[in-house]
Amino acid sequence: MSEVSIIVTCKGRLHHLQQALPRLLSQQCFFSYEVVIVDYGCPDGTFAWCESLCEQRLVPVRVEDDTEEFNRSRAHNCGASVADGAVLAFIDADILSEPSWLTATAGPVLAEEADLVLVSAHPGCRDRMGTCAVSSKLFHQVRGYDEQLIGWGAEDFDFYGRCSLLACVKRFSWKLITPIAHGDDQRMRFHTVNSRRKCRQLNQAYLKTRQAVNPNGYGKQEACQINTVSNFETVKEMRT
Repeated sequence: MSEVSIIVTCKGRLHHLQQALPRLLSQQCFFSYEVVIVDYGCPDGTFAWCESLCEQRLVPVRVEDDTEEFNRSRAHNCGASVADGAVLAFIDADILSEPSWLTATAGPVLAEEADLVLVSAHPGCRDRMGTCAVSSKLFHQVRGYDEQLIGWGAEDFDFYGRCSLLACVKRFSWKLITPIAHGDDQRMRFHTVNSRRKCRQLNQAYLKTRQAVNPNGYGKQEACQINTVSNFETVKEMRT
């Protein structure tokens, strides 16, 4: 069992994950942690690549339901559904972390100094905004990320807003994470609505009428194939 679960989603970003993962596996912290990698129908074979690494702390997950269009909220929720940790630390596959990042984000939650830890404000923070740590209890209390939101970015702000109504929020320094530079064409590659403006309009219209978040469930384990390097059947049995 791990105290903290880092959750990383990947669809078409294996080349970024290959740069980011070594840093995630080299965090300098006082608690145990695992790294859950969610292959959301990734065309690059992220699940198989993770299996090949023979890394005990790595938990590859492949979402096996409708993955044609990237649903980042659902990918996050599926990762959370198999995570062991009392703290969930979300970070994108295209973010490079400093060795002290996990302590700065998950540490305050473990110490019960905060329920949610977000990146501090910075002029170039847009690409960093999805990085956070949240208590597993709070995550489930707000029913995770809203899987009805589409496109890029809206799910983070919505999730943080719902959490902040119930939680103590702290910030960590933006200097602890560095985005790998890329354009909106990569961000929107697996979205049917590939205009950020159109996505924003559709999401705003949805939020005005939303009555409940994920009323039919979220991140169901039966939608996932889970594997670890050692004793796959035992781990799968423990997590279902």
